[in-house]
Amino acid sequence: MIVCVAAFLQLPTTFENLFDFFKDEHARVQWDVLSDGNPVHEIAHISTGTHPRNSISLVQPINQKENMLILQESSIDLLGANLIYAPVLVSAITSAMSGKDTRDTDVLPPGFIISSDGVDDRPNSSLLTVAFQIMVRPDTFADRLVTDSVATIHALISSTVQKIRVAVGFRFG
Repeated sequence: MIVCVAAFLQLPTTFENLFDFFKDEHARVQWDVLSDGNPVHEIAHISTGTHPRNSISLVQPINQKENMLILQESSIDLLGANLIYAPVLVSAITSAMSGKDTRDTDVLPPGFIISSDGVDDRPNSSLLTVAFQIMVRPDTFADRLVTDSVATIHALISSTVQKIRVAVGFRFG
C-alpha cells in the first residue's frame, strides 16, 4: 500500500524564481529533508527536451551516512514547472546502469508542481503543490502501522512546507 499526501500553498514569487530556488543545490539544505541538513552536489546532469533548464540529474548529499543518491527530474515551460526527486541507493543505480533487473527497487518520488497563480493583481505570485509518498508493506499491514505511516508522512510534508515558507519568505519576501 502506498500512502500519498499533498499540500498546496501560495508563495510571493514567480514560478520561474521558485523553480530556480528548488534547483539550486546550495539552497537545497533549506527545504529537502532527504539531504538531512547536509549540502548536496550534482554529480551527473542530462539535459532533456528543448528548454535549457529541463534535466535529469543525480544529486549526492555530502557527508551523509547512507549510501544514497537523489535521482531528480526537473522541467519548466511557459505554463509552469515541476521538480520530482527520489532517494535511490547507489547499488540500485549501479544495477540499473549495468542493465540488471531493477523491478525490486522501490522508487516513490516526492516533488513539486509550480505554476503562476493566474490572478492579474498578483503577477509575482506562485501556486505550489508539494507531494510525498511512502510505502507500507502488505506483509506488515496493520491498523497501527497505517496510523504511524500517516503520522510520519503528515509530519514530513508539514515540516517541508514550513521550511519552504521560511526560505522563500526570507529570499523573496
